[in-house]
Amino acid sequence: MKQIKYFICIILIVMVIFVFYKKRSGIYHLLVYKYQGFGLLTIHESSNKKIDNILTSCSLIAHAGGGIDGIKYTNSKEALQKSIDNGYRLIELDLLVSSDGKILGAHDWERYVDKSSLTNFPPESYEFVSAQYLDKYTTMDIEMINEVFLSNENLILVTDKIRDIGLLSQSIPYKNRMIVEVFSVFDFNLAIENGLHPALNIDIRNQNMVDFVVETGIKRVTYRGDQLHEMEVAYRNAKRLSDNGILSMIYSRNDLDVKQIQGDLGIKGSFYVDFYDNGRCD
Repeated sequence: MKQIKYFICIILIVMVIFVFYKKRSGIYHLLVYKYQGFGLLTIHESSNKKIDNILTSCSLIAHAGGGIDGIKYTNSKEALQKSIDNGYRLIELDLLVSSDGKILGAHDWERYVDKSSLTNFPPESYEFVSAQYLDKYTTMDIEMINEVFLSNENLILVTDKIRDIGLLSQSIPYKNRMIVEVFSVFDFNLAIENGLHPALNIDIRNQNMVDFVVETGIKRVTYRGDQLHEMEVAYRNAKRLSDNGILSMIYSRNDLDVKQIQGDLGIKGSFYVDFYDNGRCD
């Protein structure tokens, strides 16, 4: 009998570890939601009027620095400058960490090895900045990124990919102009504790996640918007977030029809785009 009890306990422990490891799962968010409801988990306040006002007035976010010459995901200095010239104030960059612990602008290492002179990943930072993307686009480390954003005080940096909240906080001197995409409530709170302003990534199809966001007062979320036209639950949840004043940052595989979503569907938000030339805010 004791052996059966021990076996059941081991199974339960493994299940709990799996659920919390798979932090994007609906079960995980349902458990977090229930804990919060019993006062066992507190959502920290995250308010920044400058950031939130820009999210309200700016419909477009330059994705991965913005597309350039018909190419996505370069996160390059040239793409970043083009987006600035086109009037973007919200610019997203994918950030990864080099083998020597430095933040670099890259979407994924496999892509860079395939499209640059890099031969291994993760590279050391000096290897990365000396390797042009497609032999013509300038790769950027955090010092180069900071130089651009410190020289353009009207810009907001939106981050993706990076999970090292502490390193990010230490590396960015303009935390009041940065939105950090996070993938769990715990990282959401950790970002705030480090002086950052997070947006929680959610599955817009998951009712429990949307309930959790609305009822806890989380101010910013990110979600995939490809299915807003096709799936009733996705549309209904997105509309609920919009109607409750939650600032939604909406990404997709290809550029969405922003005017149609905001007009016909009535969903407010800021959209990650690659090839919208005019990024000026309302």
